[in-house]
Amino acid sequence: MLNDNEVFITIDIDGCFAGHTQENGHWEYTLKKENVQNLTYALSLFDKDFWTGVLSSTWRRDRERIFELRRFSPTLAWFTREKTGVRQDGRRGLEIQDFLESTGYPRDYNRIIVIDDDSEDIVPYISRNNFIHTRHDDGFTLENAERMIAMLDSFGIPRRE
Repeated sequence: MLNDNEVFITIDIDGCFAGHTQENGHWEYTLKKENVQNLTYALSLFDKDFWTGVLSSTWRRDRERIFELRRFSPTLAWFTREKTGVRQDGRRGLEIQDFLESTGYPRDYNRIIVIDDDSEDIVPYISRNNFIHTRHDDGFTLENAERMIAMLDSFGIPRRE
């Protein structure tokens, strides 16, 4: 049965919760504690029964990366339970819509928050009002967390006591 009060929160990892360095011609990504703490802070204010975390990052395709997320933080572990599928065209906005549809929600369900550093393959399909745009160099900042809190409040998600 669908819960009309549920909010889906989709997260990217690179550029939101992982920083990068270039070594030997390829990028190495490292999870950043401060960015994850900002997410944890925002989510800790709200009743967990009313939101679902969804991993929309390319990390969802790599089993070792999934384990890394689970080991790094209980908050990130919540986001490894549900993952968007992968489309041939790589349009993550459509992948998110496909995920919603596969769980019984309409493709245009608007109780969603998308956290990502890229917007070109998301915003044509998901409203900018539901999008938290991070900067690759800064990741998920306290300012982003405050915006997420305001969004969850606007959806009427109960705060924890």
